[in-house]
Amino acid sequence: KWPTTMAAVEHLSQLLLELDNPQLGNDHRHALEHEIAQLEQQHDPGALALQLLTTDQARLHWYAATLLEALAKHRWAHLSEEERTTLLNTLAAFLEQNFETLAPFARSKLLVSFVTMGLQEQDGVMPGFIGNVLQWCRSSSLLGFTCLKILTEESMTAPENYQLHYMQELPAILELLTSYFWLCHGNPELQQRHTSRALGHSKPLPSTPRASPSDKMLTATQAVTEEPVFNLDAVGVALEALAAMFAWIPFDQLLTEMLFQVLCQLGLPRVMDTITSTLALRTLNEIHQQVRIPPLFGNYTLEVYRYTLQLLHAVNEALSSKVIESTQDYEYIDTVIEFLRLFLTNYVKRTLSSNDLPHSELLALLSAFVLALDDPDLFGHTTSALLDFVTLFIEDELNQFDIGRQQCQEQLVQLIDKLFFKLQASSSSTIIHLVDVSSNENVLSDFEQHIQGVGNVIASVTGLYPESAMNMLLRRMQAGLQLVSAQLTQESPSTVIFRDFDVTCRLFAIASDALVQHFHSFFHETHSLLKALLNCFSATAAAGTSHPESATSPWMSTMVVLEALLPWCQVLTQLGREDPEVAGDVISLCQIYADVVQQVLGAPGLPVEQRRATCALISSATFYIKSPAWYHHTSFPTVMGEMAAQWSTWDQASAYHAMTASVHVLLTRWDDVDEGTQLLDHRQSQYIALCQHVAEGECQNPAVKLAAIAALANQSVHSGAKGLNDALEDIIKQLVQTVPEPTIHECVRVAISSYLDAE
Repeated sequence: KWPTTMAAVEHLSQLLLELDNPQLGNDHRHALEHEIAQLEQQHDPGALALQLLTTDQARLHWYAATLLEALAKHRWAHLSEEERTTLLNTLAAFLEQNFETLAPFARSKLLVSFVTMGLQEQDGVMPGFIGNVLQWCRSSSLLGFTCLKILTEESMTAPENYQLHYMQELPAILELLTSYFWLCHGNPELQQRHTSRALGHSKPLPSTPRASPSDKMLTATQAVTEEPVFNLDAVGVALEALAAMFAWIPFDQLLTEMLFQVLCQLGLPRVMDTITSTLALRTLNEIHQQVRIPPLFGNYTLEVYRYTLQLLHAVNEALSSKVIESTQDYEYIDTVIEFLRLFLTNYVKRTLSSNDLPHSELLALLSAFVLALDDPDLFGHTTSALLDFVTLFIEDELNQFDIGRQQCQEQLVQLIDKLFFKLQASSSSTIIHLVDVSSNENVLSDFEQHIQGVGNVIASVTGLYPESAMNMLLRRMQAGLQLVSAQLTQESPSTVIFRDFDVTCRLFAIASDALVQHFHSFFHETHSLLKALLNCFSATAAAGTSHPESATSPWMSTMVVLEALLPWCQVLTQLGREDPEVAGDVISLCQIYADVVQQVLGAPGLPVEQRRATCALISSATFYIKSPAWYHHTSFPTVMGEMAAQWSTWDQASAYHAMTASVHVLLTRWDDVDEGTQLLDHRQSQYIALCQHVAEGECQNPAVKLAAIAALANQSVHSGAKGLNDALEDIIKQLVQTVPEPTIHECVRVAISSYLDAE
């Protein structure tokens, strides 16, 4: 081997600098790599690495670490004891003197090399390697804990005899970490230390020591004060080292009561900074992800319960006093939410049957935490955790949690009102900026996801406490609708009001199943709410007419509620046979459906998706409400003619739904109406005329023809109207003849399939 000179080092530095050029051609790159490989072969890798460490270039430090790591992994056994001792001592001294100023990528690589050497020398020249790393932790904390972290990670995949050495030192490691964390907890004014040394300016390489590596490290650490060196980076690395242990060491050998208590204290927001608190909580989350609680100490579940109360108290206080903010301290809050989710999933259900724990206080703190979050994503994550909590009661078929259910009733019912308020754009900034558009039609938008999450909580609470929750829900919705209705009558209604209306409508839609189930128990309240909805729809129509630029959101919101009201329609229709006032509501509701369809379909430049949804809505509405109100008291007969006039430009789905709605209104028998007032002959003749208009009119759209065939063949037979078949079969034949050749087979297939299915 050639002697390693500074000229060789400078030459290697130049080659590496050229190699870093991103615009380097492949041929030139291969030539440089070949020259570097030749240079390595010409020199002893250990000597070359030590010479590279004397420079002030981070790139050369990293390359020295690469050489040393390869040497430690592949050629270490071939080195003499003196060579191994020299490399270990020199690298240890270099790390002690320059650790804080080294570039991070070089520092990590050098430590990995050092740990790889040390693990192999635990039975050789450095029998107390792990103990000496702990000495580093006691004296120079950042270097020591970083080395401990890498040592822990490397030991996870190391041979069994290496792991045995680690496990023998585990009690000492845990004692050190626990003591260090408690000392950190007692220093709330801890500030991160900053070095005045410029990055990369290393001290000259010391002369090769003659003592063993163990003696060298011990001598160095004894020269440092016994007071531990605190800085936030060191605390964070120590926590990461502990988390790495949980990845491969059994919990029952790791988690002591003292260590658990100090992790809990470090996880509180007021202890140090949110970075340290986040790392401490993540370590606890690593533990709580285990469904089975290991036999650790005392009543571990009770300890976690008490700490959850303490954590929520501290976080709520910090949010209230602006010590932390959900937008700036996102990672910490998100880690708190994950802690709560794991607690609610794996721990709280073990306590809900106890009458000695403050379940109501826990829920109050959790609710306050949810309502204090302004960041939409964090708010959404927390409502999901809240739903997990409520679901525990819903799924309790054996009534094991009756005590917890009773304690939490008042808080959960009050939460309905608070969540409604939280989602009002006029009073909160949580969701006002959320986009109500999704790039994927199969994925809900951010706005829809948040509404869905809150709506699921409200619906679950309503199902859990029907009487008290229904009263709160109806009262809150009516107040919200009255406010929106009043605002919509103003000359220039704010777009924020439209968003509030949209939120109210969507929440109503999600909770509508509960309202329908309890319609009879809360008839007067629900009836009053229905009137408020109808008034709001009228105001929305007026606002949409005078402010077209604001009309899209209100009308889409209206359609959401109209779809949710369909199960009500059947209930209302039944009650309307005996109550004239309710019968009037049925007429009003039918008129609203007809008006919505007329105005939406009449809007210029209407998107295909909105037209399709509108036609599907009126098809469903006419199916649910089998009432003469459609024919006698609404504009729907006019709407049918307007739709028929527009079909030439429609898609197949829209045309099919529109034709189906016509079938429902003109052919379906009305409930509880005598034969004399059914007007079947008159309605059937109108229906045949409408079909002939499609068959003989100017419409040349094959999709509409196909939709008409399917609707006629499928719906007409279901209607049970005798005497229509001959006329309709002639129209179907006429329609088939007008469809262009490329789609004739599909038309016939759909027609025959629909007709046979109906028969």
